[in-house]
Amino acid sequence: VDFSKDIILDQQIPHSSTTEPLAIFSIVNTLTELPQVKRVRILVEGKSEGEIEGMAIEDFWGHVGIQKIFERNEDIIGPKG
Repeated sequence: VDFSKDIILDQQIPHSSTTEPLAIFSIVNTLTELPQVKRVRILVEGKSEGEIEGMAIEDFWGHVGIQKIFERNEDIIGPKG
């Protein structure tokens, strides 16, 4: 999935060791609900490394990082109710 640069430039988006994994795996788990999607790669403006307007892409969601390819993580999914 390729996000616009706004996702790293928007200072309103909270970043912490708790919110970053939840945000990433919410995206990954949603996309892997589609039968043809098994893994998700996260890009910003088509890149997983480098800089955009002086911000290092590698530092975005730094508690998790976006350089790897993600698979579904059901550990963050609450019980069905």
